[in-house]
Amino acid sequence: HADALDDFALLRRGNRLSVLPVSAAQWKHILALEKKRP
Repeated sequence: HADALDDFALLRRGNRLSVLPVSAAQWKHILALEKKRP
């Protein structure tokens, strides 16, 4: 998953949980992960 979320602002050190930009590709990957939950 590291490649798909490599540039994800939330995962960068020092960012807070507020409004952060998410690309369409990153959002699609996150939703795909949610669908894979057991």
